Amino acid sequence: MEIDSEILLEWSDLEFDYRPKSTYWFQKVLGAGVIVVIISILLGNILFAVFIGIGTFVLLMIGSQKPKHESYAITKRGIRIGEKIHVFSTLESFWIREEEKPYKFVIKARGTFSPPIILPLGVIDPDEIREHLQGRLRETPRDKELLESISEYIGI
Repeated sequence: MEIDSEILLEWSDLEFDYRPKSTYWFQKVLGAGVIVVIISILLGNILFAVFIGIGTFVLLMIGSQKPKHESYAITKRGIRIGEKIHVFSTLESFWIREEEKPYKFVIKARGTFSPPIILPLGVIDPDEIREHLQGRLRETPRDKELLESISEYIGI
């Protein structure tokens, strides 16, 4: 796949905002998971206990990840994240959250169950993004989704 498709705007930043977690955070997550697993076993729901055990493990792994430095670009074909290009025909709209620092570039892909793609803008001027996407992708205001709010609340 061709990576550079006439780059209009390019920047790089960490792939997500990192929030360091204390040992206490990991203990709380593990403790809550163990308690729910024990209660599930006592109630005879082994499948749910396994599901919660796996979920707790995944949450601990996600919580311990550190962000990588990623490159982003707006090209004539679409929006590039690392080496993957999201072609404009597969995207529905975008929104720039300017009420948050650093600014967030939110992209909505086509499809009912497609989660939003959220990119940090770093030092890029939001008006520059709008200028390059004008006529290619419509700007539609979007609120934070429930899953995003929950993720922020628990620190992942």
